[in-house]
Amino acid sequence: MVLQAFNKANLRMASCSSSGGAVTSTVPQSLNEEDMFSRYVTSMPKPIPTGDPQADQLSLLRRSAFQRIVHHLETYEDEILTAWSILQAGMAKPTSSVLKRDSWDRTVCSIARLPKYWKAQWLVAQDKSTKPMTQRLLDLADANDLQAVRHIFNAVTLTMPGTVLPPEARDCKAVCDLMFQKRLQSVGSPLTDWASRYISDTGKVDWGTAVYQLSFGDTGECDFISFLGKDKVACTVSVTKNFEIVDPWCPWKACAVKKPAKYFLHEFFEKSTGPNQFKLDKKATVLCQIATAIKANRSEVVKDLAGVFDDNQDYIGEEKKKLRQEALKKIQEKAVDSAKKRRTVALT
Repeated sequence: MVLQAFNKANLRMASCSSSGGAVTSTVPQSLNEEDMFSRYVTSMPKPIPTGDPQADQLSLLRRSAFQRIVHHLETYEDEILTAWSILQAGMAKPTSSVLKRDSWDRTVCSIARLPKYWKAQWLVAQDKSTKPMTQRLLDLADANDLQAVRHIFNAVTLTMPGTVLPPEARDCKAVCDLMFQKRLQSVGSPLTDWASRYISDTGKVDWGTAVYQLSFGDTGECDFISFLGKDKVACTVSVTKNFEIVDPWCPWKACAVKKPAKYFLHEFFEKSTGPNQFKLDKKATVLCQIATAIKANRSEVVKDLAGVFDDNQDYIGEEKKKLRQEALKKIQEKAVDSAKKRRTVALT
């Protein structure tokens, strides 16, 4: 994104030079910043005036913010890749018009197709722990692993990515939200304290003990296998610390591998214990029953959630909507006035 913008800027400068026009390097609007910025930053062309004072001031604000971002990344080069990962993850976030839709897009037919931003917001909203998940922590996790948020969602709801969504959940986001809330409760709410136990401050997820826990004896071989720290069974085969746990986030895909040996961990448990008691069939019958029950009370859902979506996909009432719009208008006016004052100081 940054490189594309500056490539466009360089093309504009080159065209001016080839046509005989003079190219002058611009300077930051604030005082004493000219010596701080590199020539690469200050050479960014000024926005073309539109005749609308507010629009022009907003363009200048964007240019100034853009300059500061690039200057910061030039100063702290180690943060470039992290910043790009966060920006790339945010590119999937929809517009406000998409957020306001009551139903999912027709392509959302399975859990894997649910948007990552929605899964992240759902996890943050449902975590009632002492140290709950935050959007910032999930953004860091996403920067480390682009599949982390999706895997966390599957791990705490005990679902598979390919599990189909019931029609009722596809047709209504509110039903979808409530359906997964019921699912979370029915599997024992594994989300409690999940972030504090398995996500570091830098966003790295520790999958080693998040779903399955392997206990090794003095001989170096696995003695017991636990699921979510509750159900515990004896390990009946030879599994050592030299084995690699593949897909540790998924209760039914996690396996201990050391070629040619491969052992699926859920197979050590009886049919009615451990992860097997929560496994969904191909038609996701359990989720369909939950969604059907919720839809039967659809009138109550609509009554409770009356309003519109805000940018974080939370429902807000009409009164709150008006207050929010007034607050945003005041902030914009204040920003424009502040920009005018800085512009006046810089040019006198």
